[in-house]
Amino acid sequence: MVPLHHVWTKRVNVRARLRRSVKRVLRKYGYPPDKQKAATETVLRQAELFGEHWTESALSPGG
Repeated sequence: MVPLHHVWTKRVNVRARLRRSVKRVLRKYGYPPDKQKAATETVLRQAELFGEHWTESALSPGG
């Protein structure tokens, strides 16, 4: 069975939608345009790490 976090992290369309959402939020709150790319990548990486943690804890006994 493929871990749940791998399902969304491998799908290009899901990552693209998340990237657009993050960029919209950054623009909405006045984040500097020259730093948006790095911030977007950071947020996506954090989401991947959180997904790994959530999947592991959800699948563990007593989780």
